[in-house]
This record gives sequence, C-alpha cells and structure tokens, in this order.
Amino acid sequence: MLKYVGKRILWMIPVILGVSLVIMAIMEFTPGDPATIILGIEATDESKAALKEELGLDDPFVQRYCRFIYNAATKFDFGESYTSRDSIRNQILFRIPYTLRISVISLLIAICIGIPAGVLAATHQYSAKDNLTMFFSLFFVSMPNFWFALMMIMLFALKLGILPSLGVDHWTGYILPCVSVALGTTASLARQTRSSMLEVIRQDYITTARAKGQKESKVIYGHGLQNALMPIITVVVARFAHALGGSMVVESIFSIPGMGSYLINAINSRDYAVVQAGVFVISLWFGLCMLAMDLVYAAADPRIRSQYRSSR
Repeated sequence: MLKYVGKRILWMIPVILGVSLVIMAIMEFTPGDPATIILGIEATDESKAALKEELGLDDPFVQRYCRFIYNAATKFDFGESYTSRDSIRNQILFRIPYTLRISVISLLIAICIGIPAGVLAATHQYSAKDNLTMFFSLFFVSMPNFWFALMMIMLFALKLGILPSLGVDHWTGYILPCVSVALGTTASLARQTRSSMLEVIRQDYITTARAKGQKESKVIYGHGLQNALMPIITVVVARFAHALGGSMVVESIFSIPGMGSYLINAINSRDYAVVQAGVFVISLWFGLCMLAMDLVYAAADPRIRSQYRSSR
C-alpha cells in the first residue's frame, strides 16, 4: 500500500510540472505587459525596463519557469501581485480557508441529500418517487450554480430579508453560497447513486440476503449501497477537487474572499503572477484529491485491498 501511494505521489510531479508549464506559456503569449499594468500606461520606457529587470521579467522563459518552480516547491513562494504588490502566498493562505469551508459544507449537504434520494429512487423504480427525484435531479444538474445563487438572493435576501446577500461575517452568510454550490452536486450524486444501485440490487447476493430474512434496510444499505460506492466516491471526490476553483463565480456573486474571486479579479486585471500561482495551487489540490480517491477506493472495496497485498 505504501509503495502504491509513493508511486502515485511521484506521478503527481510531472503532472503539476506540465500544468505549470502550460499556464506559464499561455501567460507568455497573452497580450499585455506586466510593467504597464503595474506602472500605468503613462510610464516611460526607462521605468518599465527598470521594473522588468527588478522583477526578473526580462530573463529568458526557461529561467523564469525554473525560478518559479524552485521557489514554489522549496519556499511556497509565488512572488508578489503585479497590481497590489501583496505577497501571493499570504493571499492564498488567507483565502483558501473560505473556499474550503464552502466546499466542505456544500459537499456534506450534497451527500446527506443526494445519496438517500438516489437510493429511494432506485428502490422505487418507475414510481412517482423515482420520477419526481429524477425530475428535480435533471433540473438542478442542468442549471448553473450562479443562476441558483442569483435566484436565492432575490428570494431570501431581497424579498424575505432573512439571509444576507453579501459577505460571510456571520455564519448565516454561508447558507446561500453553500446551498447554491451544493444543488448541482446533489443532483449528480442522486443520479449516480440511482444508476449504481439499480445494477447492484439485481445481483444474486441481494436476493440471497433477502431470502435469509435480513431487514430491508440492512439489505439496501449494508449490502447494496456498500457495493455501489465506487462510482459514488468518484463523483464526490471529483466535485470536491473542482470546488477549489469551480466556485469562483459564486464567490464573486456573494463577495466572498476565496480563491475563486481572487483568480477572477487577477484575470480581469491581467495579474499574471496571481493567475499562474492560483492554477498551480489548484492543480496540486486536484492531484491530492485524486490520490485520496484511490485510498478511499482501497478502504471501501476489499478486492482492491487484496490487490495491494498481493502485489506487495
């Protein structure tokens, strides 16, 4: 098992290097001069050249890329923002907890609602419960989360006035953004759970468990859901991996100082240093989530654990 984890961690290194190389190459060919962004369009050519030399922007591409990777890997240092001149590392460490908080809460909401809804739909196939569950799942999975965010602001903040529309100064500020992010994940989980459960509950061991007189809840959740977890785990981890950068629009709508809004502001202001650092952190986070998904696979499926032991 440890050998497998070590191999997966080593495989993450070329992936992260490749992602950082691609994003830095894109930034290299993107129109716009960082010196002009920092100093303004009225700055002289001499001042722009001096600033480029100070920031190392006049160095060759390969040298700048190697310096970025070295500083990021050894010091977790991404330099300074072109527009605000703040440390990017400090800004990322300040903003990541907000995004993680929203991601974790929305994922818990989706798990608590989506999985039971999918099980209910599978165990009552073609009934009114199944049709109603799939109707709402298809509706929520088809609509973007920022639309839900705007609709909930209009209803709960403007019309009813019971929840704040901006900021997270109080715990109630997390309700609307977390629910708007959770709706799409809930719908995906419900659809995937229903599909997986329909395949499992027709197996012979489910019939055998019922023939032995076990309770229906034990048959469905103890035997059925446990063997249908693999695709569900994939959806859960993939959604959680995308959450670090995928909720950027929602964060902008609710004025939450998370990673998403930070990247959107950097893209709008052509702050290439922030964009490059943000994509690097998101790719690292995504790789760690994929590693965690493999470990959860091994914990949930004894067959995978036996493969690890046999290979060892």
